[in-house]
Amino acid sequence: MVDNLLLVTTFPLYCINPVVQFCGLDATLYQQYCEAFVIVFVLPLAYFAHSATVWSTTLIGINRYVAVCHPYQVSTNKAILIKL
Repeated sequence: MVDNLLLVTTFPLYCINPVVQFCGLDATLYQQYCEAFVIVFVLPLAYFAHSATVWSTTLIGINRYVAVCHPYQVSTNKAILIKL
């Protein structure tokens, strides 16, 4: 879910302006009307999505490390957590 948000927010931040300039369209319209919206609303979402993607990847990596390297300790820790 967060990875998709990262992809969706990356497109308006980094792709629209170069495409407009490459196609030879009037870039001032984009800069006047859309760039402020993108910076104010989309940029914070992109920062959030980037941080959440990094943390979710880190947590998945830790989970996989514990499951592969310490398989018997995981089962006892889960039993303790279920009892709580």
